Formats: sequence, structure tokens, C-alpha cells
Amino acid sequence: MQCIGNQSGLIEYRNNDGNLHHVVYYHNGITSNPTVTIYVDDDGGADYTRIQYAIDNSKSGDAIFVYSGFYHENLNINKEIILMGENNKDTIIDGDNIFDAISINANNVKISGFLIQNGSACIGIDGVGYSNISNNRTTNSGGGINCIGESTVELVNV
Repeated sequence: MQCIGNQSGLIEYRNNDGNLHHVVYYHNGITSNPTVTIYVDDDGGADYTRIQYAIDNSKSGDAIFVYSGFYHENLNINKEIILMGENNKDTIIDGDNIFDAISINANNVKISGFLIQNGSACIGIDGVGYSNISNNRTTNSGGGINCIGESTVELVNV
């Protein structure tokens, strides 16, 4: 598949039975095939039930796919990963009004497909070289996306 123009998102590859096989991130016609894809489902049946556990156990270059659900978490992303939600209506990260819902402290982090709510900021980015935030929705926070220091952030459909 080739992506043309200023597009960003995910390509899902599914088995014949409709189950997700793997996911590829793309941006402006460039694809990123992660080393490993880790799956998170708050209802169980995946590698992890909490997103932060998946982040903690991932390696740089991995992708984390999060199925629809309600995740009461404050995420700390400290390595280069791709964090993908199933969709930005039903895949909810709720920061419970404690700090930022998502804190990015690493370069080349890509986040797509979430409804992010109830943080001092939905996403806090602290002095990272590059991050891509695409196809997310934010609500009920002190700020949507808060950049501190010299950070380069590409925002697409936010």
C-alpha cells in the first residue's frame, strides 16, 4: 500500500478470520514496520491489561496496539515506540486529573488513535527531538498538548 499526500495513520493487516495480525505505521508515504507489536486489552486476552506495563516491557522500535477500552493511567513514555489505539472514540486514556495523561520523554514517539482526557495536560512533551501525534482527540484537561523546552512535534488531525 502506498500513502500519498500528507497522511498519517495505521495500516492494519488481518487474518482471514478478521483477527488483527499486525499493524504498520505510515506517514507521508513512509512506513515503519515495528520489531514487535505488543497488544493491550483492559478486558484481558492480550499481552497486557495496562498500557504502562506494555511500555515498561517494550524495547525501542516496538509498537503497542491498544484495543478499545477505558484505561485509567498516567503514561510515561521513555523510549522510542509507536503507541496505537484501536480508534479515537472508544480507546480512552483517562489521567484521573493527576499530572499529564501522557508524558513523552523520548525521541521518535508516535501516538495515534486515542481519546485522551482528564490530565493537567493530555500530552506533555519535554525536550524531545521529534514526536508525531496523529488522529487523537483530547478533552477535559488543563491543556491539550504541552511542549516544554526544544521539542519538535508533528500534529496531524488532532
